[in-house]
Amino acid sequence: YEQDGDTTNGKEPIEWRILAKNDAGQLLVISEKVLDYQQYNITKDEITWERSTIRYWLNGYSTSSKQGILYSFNYNFIDAAFTMAEREKIVKSNVPAHDNPDDRTTNAAGNATEDYIFLLSIHEVETYFADNASRIAYPTRYAKENYARFDDSRLCLNPQCDTYWWLRTPGLYRQDGFCYEY
Repeated sequence: YEQDGDTTNGKEPIEWRILAKNDAGQLLVISEKVLDYQQYNITKDEITWERSTIRYWLNGYSTSSKQGILYSFNYNFIDAAFTMAEREKIVKSNVPAHDNPDDRTTNAAGNATEDYIFLLSIHEVETYFADNASRIAYPTRYAKENYARFDDSRLCLNPQCDTYWWLRTPGLYRQDGFCYEY
C-alpha cells in the first residue's frame, strides 16, 4: 500500500501485527501503522458499522444510492492493498456488532456483518492490546499527508507523532465510530 508519499516508487509492503490465530490456522491481523485517512462516514447521519462508508471503502463495496459512492477497483482498500492472489486468501469473517460499553443506549451498534476487512471493536482492542501504551498508532507519511488527525491537531511529519484510529464500535455521538486517541 502507498505509505511513503512517493507514488513514483510504487507501493510499500504492509507490516502486520498478528493478534490471534484460530484452530484452522487463520490469522487476525492489524497493520502496524495507520495506512490512510478515511472518514468513518461521509454524511453526518446517525450511522452504524454496517452502513458506514469506511466499511464500504475497506471492502470495495458500493454504497447505498443515498450516499452515491462506488468504491471501484483501486479506489478502495482491499483492491489497492492486496493482489488478486492475496485477496483470495482473505477469509470473509462474521463481524459482531458490539455496543459501546460507555454508552447507556442498547442496540446502538446495529447488525452483525460479514466482511473481509473490518475495524476492531472496543471489546477486541481491550482483548488484544494489554494497555494504552500498546494501542498507540503511528501513521505512515502517506496517511499524514492525507489529513490524518494528530494529538496536536496539526500536520506532523515527525515519525514520533501518533494519531487517532477508528473502531467499528459506535461513538457517543452516533455520527461516527469510536476512535482511540492514545
